Amino acid sequence: MGFDKKGISAIVATVLIILITIAAVTIIWVTIIPMLQENIASTEQFDVDLSIVTTKGYTAWDDETNMTTIQVKRGGDDSNISRIQLIISCKGNSYPFDVPAPLSNQAKTYLVKFNCEPEGISVAPIFSSYSRQGNDIGSISHKIDNLPEGNIVVKAGDNYFDENGISHSVECTSDGDCSGGTPYCVSEGCVTCKVESQTTDCDDSNECTNDACSINYICQNNFVDEGITCSVGVCDGQGNCGECNYATDCVDKKCYDKHCVGMGCVYSLITPCTMFFDDFETGQIWEHDVFEVGGEDSWAIFSSSSGGSIDFSSNWAGVPGQLNDEFESSYIKSPLINLIDATIATLTFNSWTNDEGDCPFYDAEYIEVSIDSGSSWTTISECPEDLLHDSYDMVLRKFVYTLDDYAGQEIKIRFRYDTIDSCCGDEEGWYIDDVNVTILS
Repeated sequence: MGFDKKGISAIVATVLIILITIAAVTIIWVTIIPMLQENIASTEQFDVDLSIVTTKGYTAWDDETNMTTIQVKRGGDDSNISRIQLIISCKGNSYPFDVPAPLSNQAKTYLVKFNCEPEGISVAPIFSSYSRQGNDIGSISHKIDNLPEGNIVVKAGDNYFDENGISHSVECTSDGDCSGGTPYCVSEGCVTCKVESQTTDCDDSNECTNDACSINYICQNNFVDEGITCSVGVCDGQGNCGECNYATDCVDKKCYDKHCVGMGCVYSLITPCTMFFDDFETGQIWEHDVFEVGGEDSWAIFSSSSGGSIDFSSNWAGVPGQLNDEFESSYIKSPLINLIDATIATLTFNSWTNDEGDCPFYDAEYIEVSIDSGSSWTTISECPEDLLHDSYDMVLRKFVYTLDDYAGQEIKIRFRYDTIDSCCGDEEGWYIDDVNVTILS
C-alpha cells in the first residue's frame, strides 16, 4: 500500500500550528494574569476605608503605664484584606507592626506599650501579593498627631504589642505586679489588673456602705438600705450613720413646715405664704433706671418729710411731684421672686397717683412681670382704671392682681411710669408701698 506524502505533511503542519497556538496562549496567560491581578490589588487600595478614631478616648496615651490605645474603624468596603499596618512615631523613629484588620463596618482597638510618648500614628492596609511571595502595603489611609493623654485601664489576659511588634499578654501575680501598672482594688487607685488578695482594700471603713470589687475589679462602696444599724444609730440610705436631726439635716425652705420622720425630713406647704414683701422701711432693694432714652429717672424712697405735699406716715417708693415739667420714663424692678411651688399666687400693693390722666396719651402707669430675669416683660396692667389719677385725699389704696399664670416659675415685677412728654407736669406723680407676693396654694 502506498502513502500520500503530501497528505501527511498537511496533517503534521496542522498539528504543529495547534501546538504552537497552545504554547503561545499559555505564555500569555502566565505573563498577563499576574499583571492583571496586581492591577486589581492596586485598585483595591483605593477602596479600603480605614480611619483612626480620635473621639471618646478610644485613642490615647497613658504616661504612667506607657500604654497606648489605638482604635481603627473600617468603612463598608469589600476589599480583600485581613491585616493592617500601624506605624507609630516616637522620638523621631518609626515603629511599624502588623495587626489583624477590622471587619467591614467595624472598629478594632489595639493596645501598644512604648517607652516614650507617641508623636504620631498612621494606618495602612496590607494586601496579599500575587506577583511574589509576601504582602503589599498600601498607601497610608489616615494619620494623626499629638495623642491626647488618658487613663488606660487593662486587665489580666489583655494582649498588647511592644515597640518591636511582639505580642504579649498582661499577667497579674499575687503580689500585685502588673508589668509596671497599679493593681485593682487598692486604696491608692484601682486601675490596672485583677489581684484577688487586694479585694479587702476596697473597704472605706464606712458602716453605711457595702464594700466590694465589681465584676470589672473596681472598688464599689454602695450605700446600704435605710434602717441598717450602725454604731451610732441607723444608716439613712445616703451614707450617713445617725438619726435625722431637724436643726442640722432639714434645709430651711420658705413656706414649708419641717420635721423629722425616721431618717428623713418631711416638708408640708403652708398657705397662704408670703414669698416677697417690701414696705420700703429698710432701704432700697429694687433696681431703678431710665426706661426710654432721654427720659428722667426720679424713682427713690421717700418719707413724710421728703415726699412733697404727701404724708403717709411711713416710707414709700415712687416718682415725686413732676413740678419741673420733666420727661419722666423710668421704672423700679423687684428682686427674683420664687413661685416654683405655687399653683395660685397674688400680687398686692398700695398705691397713690396724681397725674395728667388720659392714659396712655399723657401720663401712664404700667405693671409688668418677667419670667426670664428681666430680659423680656409682660404687661399685666396698662393704665389701670382703678388708679385715681387725681386723688388728693392722702390715702394709699390697695390693689390686687393674680399671678396664677406665673405659678411654677421665678419672676420679677416692674412698676413703670411714663409722662409721654415734658408738658404740664405739675402733678405729684406715682407712689408705691407694701408690695406683697403671696402663694395661696
